Amino acid sequence: MRRSLRIARLSVLLVALGGAPTIAWAQSDLEEEVTDDEVIDDEITADDLADELPVEEVTDDDLADEAEDDLADEDDDLPDAPPPTEPPVAPPVTPPIPPRAPPAEPEEDLRPEPAEERPEPAPPPRPARAPPLDLPKIAAPEVMTEQKLLEHIEARANYVRLEDTSNADVELGYIEEARRALGARNVVVASAALLRETHRALDAGLTQRATDLAEAAARLSPDLSAAHWMRVRTYWAHDRTQVARIAGALVDLVTVKLFRFRNVVSLLSNVAVLLGLALLGTIALFAFVQLFKYVRYPAHDFASVWPRFVGTGEVILAILILVALPTAFGLGLLPAIAVALVVTMAYQTTRERFVSLVMLVILGLSPAILYVAAPLVTYHGSQSDALASAMDEAFASDAEQQLRRHLATQPRDFTASLILAYRLRQRGDLEKAELEYQRALGADASSALARNNLGVVQFLQGRPEQARATFRAAASQLDFAEPYLNLATIAADDAQFDEANRHLETARNIDPDLTVAYTQLEGGLPSTQKMQEARIGQSLIWARLFDTSAEESLAVSRELWGPIGGGLPPLGMPIVALIAGLVGLFITRISARLSTPCPRCGIPADRGSPAHFCAQCVSVFLTAVAVDPKVRAAKEHQVRRHQRGRRFVERTTSVLAGIGHIYGSRPLFGSLLAFLFLFALGAALFPDGFVVNRWDIYVDGASHAVAAAIALGCAGAIALLSLSRSFS
Repeated sequence: MRRSLRIARLSVLLVALGGAPTIAWAQSDLEEEVTDDEVIDDEITADDLADELPVEEVTDDDLADEAEDDLADEDDDLPDAPPPTEPPVAPPVTPPIPPRAPPAEPEEDLRPEPAEERPEPAPPPRPARAPPLDLPKIAAPEVMTEQKLLEHIEARANYVRLEDTSNADVELGYIEEARRALGARNVVVASAALLRETHRALDAGLTQRATDLAEAAARLSPDLSAAHWMRVRTYWAHDRTQVARIAGALVDLVTVKLFRFRNVVSLLSNVAVLLGLALLGTIALFAFVQLFKYVRYPAHDFASVWPRFVGTGEVILAILILVALPTAFGLGLLPAIAVALVVTMAYQTTRERFVSLVMLVILGLSPAILYVAAPLVTYHGSQSDALASAMDEAFASDAEQQLRRHLATQPRDFTASLILAYRLRQRGDLEKAELEYQRALGADASSALARNNLGVVQFLQGRPEQARATFRAAASQLDFAEPYLNLATIAADDAQFDEANRHLETARNIDPDLTVAYTQLEGGLPSTQKMQEARIGQSLIWARLFDTSAEESLAVSRELWGPIGGGLPPLGMPIVALIAGLVGLFITRISARLSTPCPRCGIPADRGSPAHFCAQCVSVFLTAVAVDPKVRAAKEHQVRRHQRGRRFVERTTSVLAGIGHIYGSRPLFGSLLAFLFLFALGAALFPDGFVVNRWDIYVDGASHAVAAAIALGCAGAIALLSLSRSFS
């Protein structure tokens, strides 16, 4: 019905426009050629139809009513089915010859005058041809940047402030993914925030939540010792019976302390300070114990040549003033120790004299020792620190800028160029990374590591053939498996599977573990994510640790020398030690004219006497001449008192490990015990160390308490060993 109405309306319109002759002519003259202009002239636009016919609004109800009427009309118009008969044969029909149509008049003459003039619509413009797309062979991969990582960290901090744990955990997952994509080994900022949250969770009794946060902090910063210590704390708080997990966290803590560059440097710095203090303390203890033991004998010898009104006590006082004189003049402690060793050297035993000479040598070399240890003090802020930060830490923009300034003055620094290029590559700045790798190869053209990583950057920029040539040059040295794995990736992309297998076999012979990890990668990964970048080892940074300028080392040595050397110049100490040693040896050469301790009663004796006994001991114990019993008893009492006093001092001072043995007859063993005891005692008194590491994050006092307890335990064990040996 609706369709019939539309056909009728269109027919009326065509008749009104004079289109009937045109239709008849168009139907009869099918063989005539119709041009494009004629077709355009005969077209009736939608605007014309809208002007001629009124538009009736048809609703959904009208359409439904019309559809029902049409169905009813069709049912009424259907005739009853006649009986089946054979169909009649239609006679042949000859198509009529259509009459010639009159020439078509212009369309505007046939149309009625419009109510108002309408501009003739212009033909639609033809679309411009799009320029061909210049697509790269390999689409540039999406590069993770530090800015995106920082955005996730800030978003997580906002959720934590709102106490939205679910979204905070979602952001934590994004942070871990961003850290892996960025290639940063440590994200200390995020780990520090997680450790603070762990504290709050422990205080609230949420031990499982605290455990998860501590483990996440350790994953984000595997070199952060505080994160592993917090793991130990949370495991202990959650379940003390999980010994394996606690032991594993402790092993990880010790591992990062002993095998990661930054932690090892901090550990070495603290150990060096403790060693220096323990060594200085041992030398000072040895010198003053020897002075206490032997000062009466040089005093006796000096008093014997001076007037009678000068007694032994006055000479002892004069010797003590002489020993303290360098300190009084502001020359520091070391010259005073040297004077104390010289004063007693002629009266010592052979072993004691040997130890004294060794200690004088150490005193003379002390400025050189400080000069060698200066790079440990100046590490923070040095080139080595910048190299380590740029290689292992996210958000190390300061270190990166420092490397740039360094390369501006020394452009052929291979290590600095290599690490800066590695950092730029991880940040996604591929063009600058390529330039830095080229600079590194200019400084060391034989580096397979730099050449392989240059090939990775070239491949990521969509230049696989150039990358293939670079990988082949890197693979010629057979130092790394990464070039062969990358060649295998490119060969597999080109469907050269035999060549890819050959490269895999070569890589497996060089580094089986890396090859296994490569073969376990997901097959659907794009080739850009399969590229193997050679990791920069810590050996390059270790080689640069002591690469400090002589001026800087001298300045640090002078600064460290001040508290122990005072006003004495550092180069003056070797001269002082040399003079002290020569004087001591000279006095030893004339020791035959000096007194010696009596082995029975301890009073000064003549070195030429039998068994070095004093005159009283010789007459009482060695001669056959009868001695008054009272004199003999008094002498024996004096000897017993001297021997008891000596044993008492030796055993009592053995509590301070080594001092009793130094006072006795075992100076080497006593000096070693004293050194170890003082080192352990220093570690107990200063558990947090002496240097400031920017990775040091305070966890709690328990870590310092445990370290102090371990150090005190070691000191106690050394003291017990000293006591046990003093009674043997």
